[in-house]
Amino acid sequence: MNHPALAGLDAVDWASLGHAYGTAEDLPALLAAAGSADPEEAEEAVYELFGTVWHQGTLYSATAPAVPFLVALGADPRTRDRGGLIALVGEIAEAADRHPEVRTEVRAALTAELPRLIALLADPEEEVRRSAAFALGHLRPDEPGPAAAALRDRLRDLSGAPEPGAAAETAGLVAALGLVDPERTGWVGAWLGPDRPARVRAAAAWVVARSPCPWTEAAERAVLQVWGGRGERPAAGAEPGDPFPAEEWRWTEDCLSDVLTALDGTPDGARLLDALLGGGPEAAVNALSAVHDLCTGSRASRERLAPAAAAAVTHPDAEVRESAVLITAALPGATRAAADDLAALTAGAPPPGRPGAPFPYGEAFLEGEPRTHWAAVLALLRVGDPRWRPPVARGLRLGPVPVLDSVLAARPCFDEELLDAARAGLRLMLDRSAPTAGTEYEVPGMVEVVRLLASWDERCSPALDDLLRAAGHTGYRVVEALAGPAVRSAAVAERIAPALAARAADAAVPMAVRMRFAIALAAATGEHGPAEALAAGADPQDALRVAGFAAEYGVAREPIAARLRALLSTGGPAGRAAPGALGAAGELHRLTGETAAPLAVLRRELDGNPLFQEAIALAGRIGPAAAEVAPVLRSVPVYDFNRIPLGLALHRVTGEPEPLLEAVRTELGHGRCGPELPEAVRSLGAAARPLLPRMRELRDGDGPCGPLQSRLGGLRAEVENRDRLTALVAEAERYGAERR
Repeated sequence: MNHPALAGLDAVDWASLGHAYGTAEDLPALLAAAGSADPEEAEEAVYELFGTVWHQGTLYSATAPAVPFLVALGADPRTRDRGGLIALVGEIAEAADRHPEVRTEVRAALTAELPRLIALLADPEEEVRRSAAFALGHLRPDEPGPAAAALRDRLRDLSGAPEPGAAAETAGLVAALGLVDPERTGWVGAWLGPDRPARVRAAAAWVVARSPCPWTEAAERAVLQVWGGRGERPAAGAEPGDPFPAEEWRWTEDCLSDVLTALDGTPDGARLLDALLGGGPEAAVNALSAVHDLCTGSRASRERLAPAAAAAVTHPDAEVRESAVLITAALPGATRAAADDLAALTAGAPPPGRPGAPFPYGEAFLEGEPRTHWAAVLALLRVGDPRWRPPVARGLRLGPVPVLDSVLAARPCFDEELLDAARAGLRLMLDRSAPTAGTEYEVPGMVEVVRLLASWDERCSPALDDLLRAAGHTGYRVVEALAGPAVRSAAVAERIAPALAARAADAAVPMAVRMRFAIALAAATGEHGPAEALAAGADPQDALRVAGFAAEYGVAREPIAARLRALLSTGGPAGRAAPGALGAAGELHRLTGETAAPLAVLRRELDGNPLFQEAIALAGRIGPAAAEVAPVLRSVPVYDFNRIPLGLALHRVTGEPEPLLEAVRTELGHGRCGPELPEAVRSLGAAARPLLPRMRELRDGDGPCGPLQSRLGGLRAEVENRDRLTALVAEAERYGAERR
């Protein structure tokens, strides 16, 4: 029997509507489960509803029809997870969906529920009350009167409340009232004084900053006292710093960033930022976080704000220095201005990582002072300042360097100091680590040192004995890296060929390792016999492990292909392909160009999971011969994560430009130029010409060029995305000029 709040549920044609995972015909069952008397069933159903009618901020045709049932369930005291349901309604109200017709329908549905949402401001459950206020604030009714009056009444009730949660709830009500009725803010001054809790004062200052009304001295004093700015002391009993515990401030990404963003470019904003940066470490870190966000969101802000970040590179507090260096390192102009200070930060030995922490593979996984040190080194490298070399050499002598991948990407030219340091570091790692050859594990950081040495071709000759020792000591990528200089330099090939042959012939060495040595030998000397003999008798899984390396150098193609065919002929459970079959199908196509067996695997994989990215990519690599799977590709639901790969696959399979054009057009329309975009534009060729106006507009605009999700920070991602787009526009313009 359905929950009483679900009356009328069956009158909706759910099958004609959609949510994040396809048709919404399962929503009645989910809504019924959300009203279950079983707490676990109800909680699980609410979790599922978050992922269907509101998926990471996206709304669907089923969202608006679901709203009245979500509110009715959340308002009913018999419902188990009432707070979760009203929280979902709040997220739906906040969502800035890109589809205006869906957003209009959702807004109408939420507006119809205004009376019930207003009533929930007085609910016995705190989570329900706070989520109702959040929903009202983001709905911002066209007629604010009733909601604003209810919010004021609730604020009056809480003005002297002693409960521990009262400050958080009050801050939410202040924020909600500021959004619902932004034109009338005379009331907010009463919540700015030092007698109010810090988070309430912060919310009140946020309301003042975002309103059309002038910034006030009381609001400025509240910000400086709450966050600990220069010349102001926090209120009695309060500690300076961000007043909101993790995830308590739900209204925007960051309260202080919002205040400074609203005041950016004004004398009030400049004065406030200067006072925050000149305050205690907590205030400076929070201010720099806001500077980062401002510089990410607006190129125009960088000229004003980057000097403040560069000046903080020499701050005595380590956390402040880290924040300042990360901002400065993301901006080439700021890096050049602060180059002497950055070089000074890298003058000593690299700071040790946290004891017991795993090796940080790349700068994204560094933290604290090591992050500051290596970010400064890479900043110097990116602007061509040679002072990056001594700290990298010092780091190499101590073992693995966590940013060596980024150094390699810059193609550093040879010098004796780096060669000696890399040799010393490689020997140190070899002496200190247990052999891992024949396993899936590699000695952390060793392959990057090998790649650095190998990148110098015959000039790495003094290190060849160390490189051969490393090849026998650790994982497969070291052997593959060693093949490069052997192919490019006859002198290197002659030096290492005997060792490669000996390792390939050693029966005590695991087969996949022997095959890699044999492939490297063939690549270096043209002696294919050992590789072909080993491949002919190899286990299919071993053949799969080395297939990519063999294909790169054109070695043992047919014997490896035969072993891959054997793997593909082995069925997996329940009629599915065998484990590794899709990878084997891709490598078989790469080795031989054949399509029949790879297509059979591809069909099975797409039938089982049409969202499988590797299968979609393989269809694109096969190209026109995969035409039979084109209908399946056209039926795949399109999301942000698969839009470009799916468009590329369809373009390569069918030759039709429109799906890929639409995918790129959508990405550009969302302000994004991610790493996948250049390949897509290049694949379109002359057909990409209609995209150029939008590409130029995004390149030249003040707003951010996404996507901004990055462990290195949104500003660094934005700068890299815009650089990528700038290069892509120039390439597309050259291509168009050549075609004319």
